[in-house]
Amino acid sequence: HFNSGGSFFYPHLKTNPADFKVTLKVYLDDLPLEGDEKLIFVRMVGSRLKVGNGELKLTAELFQNRLENKKYLILQLEKLLQGAKHLNSVK
Repeated sequence: HFNSGGSFFYPHLKTNPADFKVTLKVYLDDLPLEGDEKLIFVRMVGSRLKVGNGELKLTAELFQNRLENKKYLILQLEKLLQGAKHLNSVK
């Protein structure tokens, strides 16, 4: 689930850097992790995970384009998942 703001970019208007901020929210139970992988992932993401409902929230505003920020967040999530799986396999 992405939240990328409500306004469109118009070059002739002043913009706020927050106009390009994108939020990715996903639930821990919806991720393809098993057993210890899930515990490793939780330690990796730290405070970005709400303990009560298992919601992971990642945000990005690195690029002046919402689409690039969305792509960046997807890549970051994929890297986190790969990292948790790798660390679990080498333990």
